[in-house]
Amino acid sequence: MMKNYIKEHKKNSVEVLYEMIRHPSHFWFTSMIGFFYKNGIGTVTDDQMAFKFFSKAANEIIDSSSSNSPPLMKLYNINKEIGTMLLADMHSACIGVEKDAEKAYQIYSKLANEGSFITALTEVADCYMDGFGVEKNQEKAFELYLKSAEKGILIAQNRVGKCYIKGIGIPKDAAKGYSWYMKSALAGNIYSIFHVGHCYFHGIGIDRDYQKAFKWFLKAAEKGESSAQYFLGSCYKNGYGIIKDQVKTFEWAMKATECNHIYGQYEVGKCFYEGCGTKKDIVNAIYWLNKAKENGHINANMLLKEIINKIK
Repeated sequence: MMKNYIKEHKKNSVEVLYEMIRHPSHFWFTSMIGFFYKNGIGTVTDDQMAFKFFSKAANEIIDSSSSNSPPLMKLYNINKEIGTMLLADMHSACIGVEKDAEKAYQIYSKLANEGSFITALTEVADCYMDGFGVEKNQEKAFELYLKSAEKGILIAQNRVGKCYIKGIGIPKDAAKGYSWYMKSALAGNIYSIFHVGHCYFHGIGIDRDYQKAFKWFLKAAEKGESSAQYFLGSCYKNGYGIIKDQVKTFEWAMKATECNHIYGQYEVGKCFYEGCGTKKDIVNAIYWLNKAKENGHINANMLLKEIINKIK
């Protein structure tokens, strides 16, 4: 998003980063500087530098006297909150620092309790769901997801939908799961858009409707959701909600591979092997099936053996 903004507004990302660093009051922007380093905007990706600036944002204390205007103090507080949240993310994902689940949980909890960062509550729920830095408690996780979802946090609404459909931390209720997915999808959450399609495709919490499934898959696929891209290819392959089209089957499966989607990799390999939507190409078939196999796709291994036996 940041890269797109800079590009659309014809800004030079190197100059933007340089201006922030050399600014006499650069402590207003330390979380943004860290974000640039973490994502390689205007510089090479440098997780250690990102961690350094997120730490500065989270821990730097400035004079809160009247010499600093309310807008500047607001900027300071926002910078601190964002830096703290991103610092927890780095502890959680072991990026630029040793993994520290307990530290990440403590930071998320502090932010959630302060109510300063509205997505922090969802992160706390994730910790309870996975037993990350705290004892696993799926009922507690669901309770926190629901609390966050009711505040309008889209990813939390998606999590609530998943919990209802799979019966995680709450008795199964597919209709409620579908309802929460739809609520989140209508507000634009890409994963929920896919899951609404998935519900229609399999008849989960709603009557099966392949045409509606196709519509929602297409919407998510065009936004880059790899599972939706794979399912869209499957719709074109089998004529679910749309006229069969082998070329589009191949194209959408290939799109899914851009995000390392295991089923997309298998489908692309199979398309090359069978000449479905593309020319037969045994070399490419073996390449993509190998990638799927390395990622754990059982059928890919079976098809590879079949191909190799025919070559011998």
